[in-house]
Amino acid sequence: MAENNDEQIIISKWDEIRQNLQQEFAISGISYRTWIEPLTVYSVKDHIVTIQIHSDQSQMLRYISERYTKFFEVIISETMGQDYSVTFILEKEERRSRISRRMQKEMVRHRKPEAPRRRRI
Repeated sequence: MAENNDEQIIISKWDEIRQNLQQEFAISGISYRTWIEPLTVYSVKDHIVTIQIHSDQSQMLRYISERYTKFFEVIISETMGQDYSVTFILEKEERRSRISRRMQKEMVRHRKPEAPRRRRI
């Protein structure tokens, strides 16, 4: 339950987190609008914040991960008062994951029950 609460807190403070990141690490306005502003919180689990990149381009994932991961970890950890790691996910990966979960649920729902096995004597 605490994880869900952490997620709600981080989401509610997301604008503040991004603005603090811009100020503390002297990120220019254009870089902020291009790379930071479009990012959203995808999930928070086990002190790992997954941030969604609204793009399907793996180069964008690599650039943002290499350039901003540590910045986000510092600001989120300071905001929450405990250590957090940050990871990024592309929008297409999230869609693929969601579709995969939906398909697994469908397979389970439509699976025929196995006939009882006869015991050999």
